[in-house]
Amino acid sequence: MTQQDYNQNVLLTIQTTLSQYPILTEKIENEMYNRLLLDGFISVSSFSEKIRDFALLSQKREGLEDPFFQEPSLVWEKRLDRVQSMMVCQEFAQRYPLDVFNAIVDSVVKVPSLNARPTFMWHNIQHATIETIIEQALTIEHLPVTERKQYEAQLMSAKVALIRKMLSNRIPYITVAKEVFSIHDLLEINRHRIGQGLIGSKAAELVLANRILHNSEDEDIRNAVGEIESIFIGSDVFYNFLIINNLMDWYDQKYKDENELWQDFPRLEEEFLKGEIPQEIVKSLRDVLSDFNGSPYIVRSSSKLEDSFTHPFNSMYRSISLANQGTADENLKALLDAIRKIYASTFNPNALIYRKKNGLVDYTEEMAILIQKVPGRSSGPYFFPDISGIGGSQSPYKWKQDSPKDEGFLRFVVGLGSHATNRNGDDYSNIIELSEPNRRHTTYTANEKYHTQQSMLVLNFKTNQPEILDVQDVLSLNYPPLYLVAQKSNGEEFQSLQRGEETDYYNVTCDGLIRKTNFTRLIRDIFHTLERAYGKSVLVEFTAMLDLTDSRDIDFRIQIHNCRPALLHENMTEKYSLSDTQDRRILLTSDLFVGNGAITNIRYVVYVNPDYYQKLYGTTKIEFCELLNEINQKLADENFIFVAASRWGAMENHGIPTEYRQIANAKALIELSGTNDKTISDPFCGTRFFQSLLESGIYSIITNADKTEDIDTTFFTDSVDRTEEFISVPEKFKNCVRILSTANWYGSRSLNIEMNREIGFVQAYFI
Repeated sequence: MTQQDYNQNVLLTIQTTLSQYPILTEKIENEMYNRLLLDGFISVSSFSEKIRDFALLSQKREGLEDPFFQEPSLVWEKRLDRVQSMMVCQEFAQRYPLDVFNAIVDSVVKVPSLNARPTFMWHNIQHATIETIIEQALTIEHLPVTERKQYEAQLMSAKVALIRKMLSNRIPYITVAKEVFSIHDLLEINRHRIGQGLIGSKAAELVLANRILHNSEDEDIRNAVGEIESIFIGSDVFYNFLIINNLMDWYDQKYKDENELWQDFPRLEEEFLKGEIPQEIVKSLRDVLSDFNGSPYIVRSSSKLEDSFTHPFNSMYRSISLANQGTADENLKALLDAIRKIYASTFNPNALIYRKKNGLVDYTEEMAILIQKVPGRSSGPYFFPDISGIGGSQSPYKWKQDSPKDEGFLRFVVGLGSHATNRNGDDYSNIIELSEPNRRHTTYTANEKYHTQQSMLVLNFKTNQPEILDVQDVLSLNYPPLYLVAQKSNGEEFQSLQRGEETDYYNVTCDGLIRKTNFTRLIRDIFHTLERAYGKSVLVEFTAMLDLTDSRDIDFRIQIHNCRPALLHENMTEKYSLSDTQDRRILLTSDLFVGNGAITNIRYVVYVNPDYYQKLYGTTKIEFCELLNEINQKLADENFIFVAASRWGAMENHGIPTEYRQIANAKALIELSGTNDKTISDPFCGTRFFQSLLESGIYSIITNADKTEDIDTTFFTDSVDRTEEFISVPEKFKNCVRILSTANWYGSRSLNIEMNREIGFVQAYFI
């Protein structure tokens, strides 16, 4: 027998033996790899390079012409793992007789002594399985303190490897997470994970924020923040879903033009909704629903790009609330359909257009799923959290010239949180500055106190669907926290409710919550604890349940739903001094909600005429927004702004239901608040729409409803309308929109806008 034949026989024996130990195979291969290293037959660097070269060749054999874009990172990692396994076996068969291999197998298979001390070899950790890394790391954690100290570096290496394999491979995230998580924390996350891929940015940030708060020195925070009741579906399941349903052709959708994206999306969504989810995943999800035992929950996107540390990407995918009140089969079908819809939303044109505008289109997106229980209580057939909202450890702008120091802000509602994070056209959220919580902001007008929450989002257990209902139809004396969230009015002022007191009409002001409990202090401290750990300001979505067991000392149960760094476009971080406009013609000024920035040489103002727009209803408003999108594309190469006397990004009566893509090329959105009684604007702050503007560099400006004299309305009404030079306007939208040139308005060349956060003032003037 030749040496080559002998080596082939050894290799065949090794492969056959390993197949008999499917769970221990990785451990055996690790020992083989370690032996090759110790005996000097291979080196880490050269062998890794050899593996990579072979993996690249295998991509070509499989027909990948551009593997950087065609193969997701998860698949590439799996390819490397399989190539390494093959090459370790080949190298070992060429170097050692079978008795050496058999000795390794025996040492791995036999039960180790309780007093045995492991030999840690961490040079292969990046290719080890999660289970192997956890097992090795737990062995270290269980060592006596004096002995464990020498392995601290290896323990840190294990944590970083687990974070990279399960949570995120982004350095800014790893830098924070490795100091926060223990191996036991990561083991617990793995127990809640379905599939083998990353759990996605949103889920990764959620578990990090939760652990930071549980590690807090503040006992009130530790007692208030609940444990994670979440399930994570790894990103590998998304890729497998595409493969088994022949949907991979949609992966190149991101490179098509906008019209093609919208033409294709209905067919894409239909194909995704027909897709089969792997049966092993379905089985796991059935078990999850059994554990939830009828509890409502929300299914949320958690993609690689979404809400990440390093790239601006905000709320472009689906989140779906499920009441979970049907039969077992109905509940399972609803969950599977929600997952399919979120998978399809990966290719939603809004998301793809956003990615293109922000330089993210060439990244391979990988979609994971986050499933979270919804905390809440019932009021009749309706289920909802006591408080839901979003807030930040720092405000993105100065609220008003006399605002106190910045300690963050809070935007919240009674009911489900989408009612706070989505802007409403004719309703209000509770908005406060955490530095002065008794000063409640909805609009900053003389009649501000009457602008209270009128409707709420709930889960209707009768219809098994989420619904927006009038607060008067939901809240009643049977709702325990009513006296803390509602007040009565005598026509001139609000008055507190007493427990059990009846009244014909509730005003949801949350005055008792703010004034009589430590709620705002607790939320402020949570935000600042997270800010210190992240090293930058944060945005946090949360729900809060009130524990009324002791009426003298009300406790809270806070559940974090999302936490991420608050990202500002670089244009909004620069400070500008305001120009002297004494000899300039002013278009508008405002002292409300002012950030930093400047826009120069604005050539066009796209004005939505309220006299005509307010006559539109329902779907015609959505059609009108497509007209705005046409203008948005026609003026893409120009400096232009949108101006309206309605709320941007809101559907209801006094809103303009624009999506991000329809205004993405504008330099600013302006709301002329207070031009009539029906156009009182609430702050953009905290809404998902607003965050998309901040992150992509689109300024939002609201005029002061109490100072309408600071607006030169004649420019909007008397300037020459140039709309027909750019687009053809359908008859039903005639006069609804006017494209106005800023040149030649009383001899002007163009328009400038300057904002100064420090003094809290914005001015737009002609030059």
